[in-house]
Amino acid sequence: MSKKGKKDKGNVSLSKDNTKDKKGAAPSKETTQRKVSENKNVDSNVSEQLMVQLCGGRDLVSRPLLMSLDGKYIFTAGDNKVTVFNTETGLPLRELNTGATVKLGLTQNASELVVAGPNAVCTWNFELAKMNIKKKYFRTEKKLNVMDALIPSHFSDTKEVYLSCTEEENTTCKLLRVDVESNISKQIFTHISSNSVHLGGNDNYVIAIEQRPGSMMKKMLCYDKNLSTSQYLTTDEKRPLTVVRCHPKEKIFACGDISGRILIVNGHGSKECLIAAKSILHWHTCPVRTIAWSSEGSHLYSGGDERVMCKWFPEENSRPFFLPRCGAEIVDIQTSDNGVALQLSNNSVKILSKQDSPVQELLGLSKNGSGWPVGLAWNERTRSLYLNGDTGHIQVFNPESKNTYSLDIARQNYLTREREKSPHNSEVEAMALSVDGMHMVTVDCCWTPIPKVLMKFWHFSQSTQEFVLHTQVNLPHKRGVKSLHFRPESVDNDVTVLSVGRDKSAKMWVLEDDKAWSCLYSFEFRGLDCQTGAWSRDGSVLAIAFGHVVAIFDRAGKLRTTLTVDEKTDNISCLVFGQGLNQGCYLACATSTTVCVWNLINLTQLYKSAQKSVVLNLASDYQSGRLAVITKREITFIKIEEGKVEAEFTDLNCTGGAVFGFHKGDRNLFFLTYDGLLKMIGPKAKKSQPDSIAPQNTNHFLSTKRSAVTPSEIRAETKSTVSDDINSLLAVPLHSVPANSSLSIPFLANRIKSLPKMSVRDMDQLSLSDVQSDKKTKHAQEKEKLANIFSLPKGGVGMVDEDFFNLVHPSQKK
Repeated sequence: MSKKGKKDKGNVSLSKDNTKDKKGAAPSKETTQRKVSENKNVDSNVSEQLMVQLCGGRDLVSRPLLMSLDGKYIFTAGDNKVTVFNTETGLPLRELNTGATVKLGLTQNASELVVAGPNAVCTWNFELAKMNIKKKYFRTEKKLNVMDALIPSHFSDTKEVYLSCTEEENTTCKLLRVDVESNISKQIFTHISSNSVHLGGNDNYVIAIEQRPGSMMKKMLCYDKNLSTSQYLTTDEKRPLTVVRCHPKEKIFACGDISGRILIVNGHGSKECLIAAKSILHWHTCPVRTIAWSSEGSHLYSGGDERVMCKWFPEENSRPFFLPRCGAEIVDIQTSDNGVALQLSNNSVKILSKQDSPVQELLGLSKNGSGWPVGLAWNERTRSLYLNGDTGHIQVFNPESKNTYSLDIARQNYLTREREKSPHNSEVEAMALSVDGMHMVTVDCCWTPIPKVLMKFWHFSQSTQEFVLHTQVNLPHKRGVKSLHFRPESVDNDVTVLSVGRDKSAKMWVLEDDKAWSCLYSFEFRGLDCQTGAWSRDGSVLAIAFGHVVAIFDRAGKLRTTLTVDEKTDNISCLVFGQGLNQGCYLACATSTTVCVWNLINLTQLYKSAQKSVVLNLASDYQSGRLAVITKREITFIKIEEGKVEAEFTDLNCTGGAVFGFHKGDRNLFFLTYDGLLKMIGPKAKKSQPDSIAPQNTNHFLSTKRSAVTPSEIRAETKSTVSDDINSLLAVPLHSVPANSSLSIPFLANRIKSLPKMSVRDMDQLSLSDVQSDKKTKHAQEKEKLANIFSLPKGGVGMVDEDFFNLVHPSQKK
């Protein structure tokens, strides 16, 4: 069945279907500042009341972490500060406002931390959160970009650092040896890989990987500080090096290459050339991403894309030890006398004991190679944010409690990378939540030669307090789904959601009588690509962007009118209706560089503004009525009815994911940055910032102990078990399992306790006669049950002695 729109409205087809199965770089400035435009339309009062604040998340992967020699502390750099963690509890102890950080280092002083920045190096007493010394690299400013730095352990005595720098007009990276006391520098290497430099052998040897433009061959370069000479090692051109690490005590080097081998090179050879490796360690199938020697140099660790840590013993030439299922690709490894820390690509750190068993885990907001295609979604029922997590997962973040949880949407095992092969894994590409938080729709895609696109409808169960998969639709759109939009208010108790596909169509899905989902309409317009959609606040008007045209439909799916932005052909990428009390008649749209607002009552253009950069998203607040225009670097608040800019915020590094929500009773705009941080724009939060963070009962950065109270949504990823009694039985040896007779009572009791509780009447509303009547009835029922149990086998009436009944129920004894 099809319905045709009017000819003067364009070629619109609505097909009724009754089927029911169916990484950006961080900003260079040290502080995020609010910019008030000099335009007279800017409301300075509103701008002064709002500010950018950190809401949650930590950047644990953009910079190499550092572990103290005794293994008690872990130092991470991100967001212009250094955070000190306790490895035993996993809790942050202190935050040092160091500014932009390039590299961290330790000295022989146990309480001293060296922070290398882009222009100077500082020493901090991290126990007192106090900066001791600050030294600039050069007396006069040079046009050099510091990419990486090496800090010797004897820095307090030698005052020397090694800097990997590039000139502004040249991308070639070179290594400099700088004396920060006298500001004298000496060039050691040219044409090196900036992140490959390492220092070892009691700070006597500096090694790096040579990288010349247009050449696949990568040499290992070695600088002997005592002799002031340089040597090199030539490797196979088909197997270039990926990482090099120097022995902490001797002139021995471990070199990982692209084929997964680890070459152990002794520092012997001629004055210029080193002898080739005599020992080769090979287990990895993917390129070796990181290598780390133990503190004494007796063994070394390696990791890569296989998500397995290998522990090698080069002197014994024995089989390595493996730690599989680390959770993500291993980016870096740090060692100490008491443990090992693994830096993982999903923005987490796994801490191992001396026995190489995981004991703690630091966790920021999870990230994967796909970024955050879902953006941000707000659950009004739980006051939580929903965004992409690990591959195939959605993570839930509570802005007030800072707890994070994970929902397994794809429900499939992760396939790790292989040599010269990239396996496909399902990723969540679209998601939407209903206003009441009772329904969720997700789309996960696996782009194999025969793609798998699954749209899943989830219902929140009141009895089990979890999201349950209700309906799954295979290939709802041929080329995937761009976005999903729930109708704010249901009509006739039917929940409605709009899916915008990449097949030039949009579909309206309806849940009829809370039983089955079905596709009600399919919208197309002149063969144009379908870009996005939006519902009005009351759900009576639907706007869909087809190319450069916005088509307006009513509640019944009939085309009413079309709108364009000054007859331009730029595709419309964002649509949103005004959500305020007096802004429901306004429709805002955005092309790549233009924002336009229409009044749908008189079909006039109310506001138009050209943007400096590409518009990524639009968001509207139902409480204040303001419109937020989100770009990568800026977020602008606009008062729609007056066409007035209220405030502008710059240097944000936003991904485009943004949504309005509540934080401590105030309405805020939450947005996500490329650093994996959740920030918010709103009134200043009232909180104290002590130097030392007191221990808490819960650890918000542990994946295994994230909260003392498990939220209901976390149980949606798997079928929740009744209790852990079966797992406890399987965990002990067979000979120590108790007899079945002793297990039957607690086994049944656990299942009875897990049943939903029955609602009872309020005791305050019951009269004394009702209470006595209930007691007598219950007493008679219990007596009748016992009589049935001890009844005669041939149908005789069983009699229960009153003394026996009082013995069984002493609380009901007369």
